[in-house]
Amino acid sequence: MLVAIEGMDGSGKSSISKEVAKRVNYKYVDKILKDIYLIPEETFDNLCEQVNKSNNETFKAMFYGFQNLLVTLLKGNIIIDKHVLATYFWNGYDENEQLFNIFVNNGVIPDLTIILYSSIETRIKHIKLRDKNDKDLFDDKKTSFGYDKMLDFAEKCSMPYIFINGDPLSFEQIISQIVELIKVCELLNKEEFLKYCMQRNIIVFQRDEELSKKCLGRGINNEERKR
Repeated sequence: MLVAIEGMDGSGKSSISKEVAKRVNYKYVDKILKDIYLIPEETFDNLCEQVNKSNNETFKAMFYGFQNLLVTLLKGNIIIDKHVLATYFWNGYDENEQLFNIFVNNGVIPDLTIILYSSIETRIKHIKLRDKNDKDLFDDKKTSFGYDKMLDFAEKCSMPYIFINGDPLSFEQIISQIVELIKVCELLNKEEFLKYCMQRNIIVFQRDEELSKKCLGRGINNEERKR
């Protein structure tokens, strides 16, 4: 089973992904291309930095989307930190929508995606704790909202995802929720689990109308999604 933990920079997804993988005895995967081809960490980071400097969003989407597809080919139970939602947030645009459709049609969607929400203020606080001079603090896109775009893609693809508002929760509470969700996913078939995800997400957004408007571009009872 493939579980992706997604969220904006500073939401805590990396630390949470590693801890969840330990507790459920899944393999933690971060940089699949580096691992497969045994590329040294510094070399791979430099490669990604050069790719990110490109102005061609389709090229970048292909680079990261290919890695998203590679993860789906791995055997066993996997926890991945960042996956196709992150790729779409950074590199998904109208002009390369067909490319993302190809990814989806070739099985890029994980069995379970956790979208870990954290407010901009909380994320900036987390990044500063990591390093008060972290370059991410000066990147407008990394400190932007972002969740509306991720959720739009998840909904369009009928992705089995669970939205977790991490702001009021402790690290341990988030871990416990995700571990329990993985257990549920293991028990249900795809259709049952997708229905379970939809029902759970509705409850989450009904509890917080303001968060619903921010993330979905609408109130939970409105019919139209803001594009």
